[in-house]
Parts: sequence; structure tokens; C-alpha cells
Amino acid sequence: MVFPELQLAIKPFEYFDYHRTNIGFHGTTVESANRLVAGESFRTSDSDDDWLGKGIYFWEYAPKQAWWWARSYKKLGEPAVVGSIIWSGNCFDLLDPWNLKTLREFHGSLVDRWTEENIEIPTNARHHRNLDCAVFNFMYNEAEGVGTPIDSASGVYVPTAKAKRVWKGSWIYDDAHIQICVRNPKSILAVWHVRPDGRYGKQPARKKRRGYGSYGKIVTHLQSMSSSEFRQALLSAGIITKAGNLRAKYKRMAKS
Repeated sequence: MVFPELQLAIKPFEYFDYHRTNIGFHGTTVESANRLVAGESFRTSDSDDDWLGKGIYFWEYAPKQAWWWARSYKKLGEPAVVGSIIWSGNCFDLLDPWNLKTLREFHGSLVDRWTEENIEIPTNARHHRNLDCAVFNFMYNEAEGVGTPIDSASGVYVPTAKAKRVWKGSWIYDDAHIQICVRNPKSILAVWHVRPDGRYGKQPARKKRRGYGSYGKIVTHLQSMSSSEFRQALLSAGIITKAGNLRAKYKRMAKS
């Protein structure tokens, strides 16, 4: 259903296909990354506070941002990152002034209609962008209703806190980044594993540490050694000679 009151805002959806591809990076778990690289579909984020609405989210050309998100922000137990080639298609790019004009008009018309219908209007608070999410989701549905579905949306996130400026008065901000919200899963053309340094490939598996895991276990093992096992351990550590004598450097340490 398309509301007549919103037609003015819908008409600008007659945009051109961007005819370009982007490289995006998606934070996830090792298990999910393996499935995605094997060909399974991405899960669409359907939270009610995603700032670009419902879709599959990627960090544009920013693998380390994706690793930060998976490791430090989400604190996933076994974090991983995959890279993807994304066909922008019909892209609602927020760096395009005309798209911003469309979005602003759409928001105004939608809020007016919500008010007329006495429906509670969502709000934005800190990292929870409920109003933004609702506006984008409604806009996506309306765009599909008039035959011009949006394949992807992209926007620049710039922190508002002054503390995020790289220095006083600068227009450069720490944590600024571009995110892509993919609406059409067919726009994801290829998927691969990404290492923490941004290179292609899986993160090397962590090597299990040899030993007994704790000092308590080491002490227990030491106490249970036979005389020959203990001597062999001292020899392996370079503390005694094959003849069983204490090496000279340890004698000096013992005297001091």
C-alpha cells in the first residue's frame, strides 16, 4: 500500500543504477564465516534500532573496523570477518544531496501521518536509532510499492562527541566510517575469509599452549617425578651436565 500523502517523496526514487561494486567487510563468528564462505546466505539484521533500517550490514573498505566490532563491541567468543564484493545497484546513497532531500521530506510526511493517526512516534537515543530505523524501513516498503526497490543504502557515520576529534577543532574524527546496508541479497557477489590485518584468508588457529595449564599442576607434576625423570628434566633445562653436576653459571647464582 502506498499513501497518497507520501507520493511527493516517493517520486525521487526514480534514480539511476550506480553500476559500481564496493568491497564490504562483515563481522561475525568463525562458525558463521565458514558457512557464508561455503555459500550460505547472510542473515538479515531485523533489529528495530539499526540506523539504516533492515538489511545486511557491511563496513565499506574497513576490515579492521569489522574486526573491532566483532571482538571489542560485540565481544563474540570466536570472532571472524568476511569480505564481500557488493553490487550497489539501486543505491540510496546518503552522500547524494538529492537522496537526503528525499529522506527529509519522507520523514516529515511520515511524522505528520503518525501524528494524525495518534500513533506513538519512535525516538533516537544514544546508539539506539529507532526513529531512523522506522523511517528507512517504511521508505523501503514504499519504494518497493511503486516498483523501484532499493538494493542497498550507504551512509557515513561521524561520531558527535568532541572527544572523538583527532585534535581540538579538527573535522577529522576517530571511529568515522562508511556502512553499507544491503537490502537485496543477490547484490552480494562473492565472499571470502579476512584475517585481522585485512589480508585474504582465515585467521590462523590459535596454537594450544603446551604444559599443565597452571602453576598448581606444574608443582604437582614436579612432586610426582621419579629421581631419573627429575634429573632428565634438569638436564633438558640446561641446569645440570650429563654427569649430573650443576652448571657453572648456576653455581655463581647459588653463591651470590
